[in-house]
Amino acid sequence: MVGSSYLASFRGAMTEGARLALERAGMTLVGATGGGVVAPGGDLPGLDRHYIRVSAASEEEAVTSVTGVVSGHGGFSDFVAEAE
Repeated sequence: MVGSSYLASFRGAMTEGARLALERAGMTLVGATGGGVVAPGGDLPGLDRHYIRVSAASEEEAVTSVTGVVSGHGGFSDFVAEAE
């Protein structure tokens, strides 16, 4: 039963293929963060944690849904979800 909104997140460099797959699945990419120390004038690190709004029956189902959509589109890991 789908009905609750979850904020799922995962780590990895977002590829165009993964972004399009999420869009086709009706999942909304709501944000991304990166991190690290950068010397003045240095290049900023890439975004490495992405946040997706997912409608699902449970946190586990939200993680399973996102994992299934982005698998095969990059090296993603550390999938988690929490109720909004």
